[in-house]
Amino acid sequence: MVNKKVAMWIILFALGFVLWASFSSIKTGFNKKSLDYYAFSANYKQDQNCEWGKKAAVYNDHIYYSDTSNGGIFCMNLDGSQCHLVVKSPDIRKIQLSAEGIHYLGFITTVGEENNRYRSFRLFFYDWITEKTLNLMETSLYTSFRGEDLELWDFYITSQGSIVNMMIGEDARVGMPYPSLYCTSTRGAILSNSLSLLRKDNAPIPGSSYPMHCEVAAYDQLLLSAESILESLNTYFFTWGSFSVADRQRNQLAMNTDLLSRLFGEKPTHRTIDGFLLGGVLVHIANEMMLLTPDFQDSVRSVLLDEEKFIRFVFVNGDKAYIITENGEWGKLQSVYEMDLETFTYKKLYTCAKAEKYFIFTTQEEEQILWLDGEKLVTVRGKDVRIWVLRDGEYQLNRTLETAQKIVVTTNKTDVAGDWLFVYRFNMEKNRDELIEMLNIAIS
Repeated sequence: MVNKKVAMWIILFALGFVLWASFSSIKTGFNKKSLDYYAFSANYKQDQNCEWGKKAAVYNDHIYYSDTSNGGIFCMNLDGSQCHLVVKSPDIRKIQLSAEGIHYLGFITTVGEENNRYRSFRLFFYDWITEKTLNLMETSLYTSFRGEDLELWDFYITSQGSIVNMMIGEDARVGMPYPSLYCTSTRGAILSNSLSLLRKDNAPIPGSSYPMHCEVAAYDQLLLSAESILESLNTYFFTWGSFSVADRQRNQLAMNTDLLSRLFGEKPTHRTIDGFLLGGVLVHIANEMMLLTPDFQDSVRSVLLDEEKFIRFVFVNGDKAYIITENGEWGKLQSVYEMDLETFTYKKLYTCAKAEKYFIFTTQEEEQILWLDGEKLVTVRGKDVRIWVLRDGEYQLNRTLETAQKIVVTTNKTDVAGDWLFVYRFNMEKNRDELIEMLNIAIS
């Protein structure tokens, strides 16, 4: 009997090892075709009421969100009432609203070779007045782009009409995708020499624990922080690799390659601009928070969050910054810190619960953060979504919501607009992201 039990455990262990090895081989074979369902992602943005988002956004006291299984982009009141279809689309990757209409990345087709077919998206515009939709990438704004450069992953439009486009290419040598940044404008071409280079050639930053990795360029109201900024490969081509885009006028982070760089297995190689303060520019890289001078040449102060490996997201609220950190891979072991922006002193406010295991079997899921805006923290563990409110220097549980299915799975992603959490799952058979949960996360 004892031998049978030993044999059973050996078999189970062997099966576990085979599954782990299979997953590892899948990871090393990662390519563009699996970008949409390779890992769970939560869209952290610096304002739940901003007019752009991965899947949902707020504009003119209404919430616009993707619900492709029911036809496309929907609109509803802030309380969730009076939902109706606005724009038909088979799927979207990004949405941004303005007084003129809706810009969105819309799915058009699946392209590529047989073993590496991926979903192709284009930038569309829906006009409020005419109620017509235009494929902007068939207009003169994009005529100089090569076809293979048009695989859009993200975009952002300034109030002056400058358009930042994040493209996804692929390095044929290693079979891995890479991001590239292009810019154009509703007013015409943006030439490379239109950029004002604030930092170049990775000159060291005094006082930084990571002195390099801070090439910065300015255009319009945008600041581009990149691993490397190229000036002349193409009249529209600015940078490639790891980068972020900040909007100085709106004082918000507009675009970041954080998730993509993690999928590629790379460490952060640029400084992410988190906000523009009276004393300088707040940035982070790896586990370091830093205040740089407005010209990005020197550090005013900096601090390392010694217990952490990565800073994932920073939310600025007055004289405080609220920080989501990670001390493991793939969004694991997350915590929340509060940092005083005057002194750069910090304290830990919350640590997510670890996964509970018995031998090799997981008995309780690891807790992860879905949303943070300082006052409110939203976490999930298994099917339980918890809403926390900051009181007396700590997060206190406000209420718990039970979902119909697990949120943190590789094919899922979340977004927040207003007081609503939207959960999407990639449907392999129908080749699209589908809305599976819509939860009201308002503080009671």
